Amino acid sequence: MNHNDPEFDHDPSRRKFLATTAMAGAVLGIAPLTLMGSSHAQQTQKRETNMKTRKLGTMEVSELGAGCMSISSNYGPPADKAQGIATIRAAHAKGVTFFDTAEVYGPYTSELLVGEALEPIRNEVKIATKFGFNVEGDGAPLSTPAQIKKVAEASLKPVPCPLG
Repeated sequence: MNHNDPEFDHDPSRRKFLATTAMAGAVLGIAPLTLMGSSHAQQTQKRETNMKTRKLGTMEVSELGAGCMSISSNYGPPADKAQGIATIRAAHAKGVTFFDTAEVYGPYTSELLVGEALEPIRNEVKIATKFGFNVEGDGAPLSTPAQIKKVAEASLKPVPCPLG
């Protein structure tokens, strides 16, 4: 991130953040419609895009990230598995290389869906997953070292996505 760049905004206000994520959500909602006639190979093929990138520590990711919470839970019923996978892959085809999920979304179904959708292109993307709640208990905060190790290891295991 270049702080001398005139496009760099020094005001990370909540309103601007929400406006940006709302626009990203709209793009992700429309993107699958453009790919309905595409084959699986075309959906996973890297395309030239105008997507800008940013540095997060040592990682370079797309300026827009894809939040995957609502695909599997939280705002109405979960999406059909094939539609969810197509949406995530369409975002990548448009240049998105940063995807966000969490064990609490579903619970677990978002991580599984994101993992399955991005498996063919896993070397081209970065996935952020969040944890810190007792998902299998009362939902209370739980970020002990043992729990961190448990959820990190569980998020790396290949498991088929249970969504229909």
